[in-house]
Amino acid sequence: MSLDEIQRNVPIKPQQLFFHSELLKPEIELFKDQFERNERFKEFDGLIKANHRIYEALETKIAVDKKSTKNKFLILNEQIRSITERIIAMSSPQFTKEEIAGYDFSDIINFSKYAELKQKELEKKRIENDRGPIFTIIEEEKE
Repeated sequence: MSLDEIQRNVPIKPQQLFFHSELLKPEIELFKDQFERNERFKEFDGLIKANHRIYEALETKIAVDKKSTKNKFLILNEQIRSITERIIAMSSPQFTKEEIAGYDFSDIINFSKYAELKQKELEKKRIENDRGPIFTIIEEEKE
């Protein structure tokens, strides 16, 4: 946008010299259309903030110690290696197919069903108990 596009000659009659609100109204609307309604001010605000950040970054002087950063990278690489080894160890099979084939899973299933049943009974007793503490329920189970 050039200056000629922005700056226009507005003819003012002598009567409108002091009462120029009629002439300014279209100019104000044009400004609102071009700047406020399409939120150009937000773009300018963002540019100003980015400019300030750039100046602040240029003004700060960061002392980089090459030895300490190299040591930090070595430590970080070692940590990554150890985590990788642990993940690989966790993902490797713990049992052979023969061990799994020979194992009876019905005991585990029966035990989990028994545990669920006992849990439901304890919850039911806790709800029915007027005093409410769980310790009295546990004591009743021991008897």
